[in-house]
Amino acid sequence: MSGRPWGRIPRKPTTVRARNSWNILEYWRIRASLRLLRDTRLVPSGPPPLFDHVVLSVRDIAKSRAFYERALQPFGVRVVQSSQGPGFATDDRGDFWIQEQETAAGPVHIAFTAPDRETVDAFHAAAVEAGGIDNGGPGLRPHYHSAYYAAFVLDPDGNNVEAVFHGDR
Repeated sequence: MSGRPWGRIPRKPTTVRARNSWNILEYWRIRASLRLLRDTRLVPSGPPPLFDHVVLSVRDIAKSRAFYERALQPFGVRVVQSSQGPGFATDDRGDFWIQEQETAAGPVHIAFTAPDRETVDAFHAAAVEAGGIDNGGPGLRPHYHSAYYAAFVLDPDGNNVEAVFHGDR
């Protein structure tokens, strides 16, 4: 067995055959196993997250999309599109979606979990630069808990958008 994660690659048969004639069934078996390996994703351990996704109603989809694209850039999200509108994902699914309606649901408070303080700082700077209104600069919020580091910005519809890092609890 070689050190390859997909197992041993068969050698050419020892019997005399036409040039480059591997066993076709073996070829397709190997190809299928490589495809399974490539499509395999890690399954998170522990309980599933409380929310699968969130949809926020906004009045101007273009303005809100531009705001969230820039504000969430420090989180490494990418924009995904569906028939429902734009979403923002950190993996192969949309975790946060916006949809246009005449009246926004607001005001809503939504908090995005940051991996570190630098991401909170970058979120605040990007969100304000994207047209958000500062609603509390980056800093510790000890009234929540001693390691609660967060920043708050109002989006174009007046929703309170937060980035929070809980420290190394």
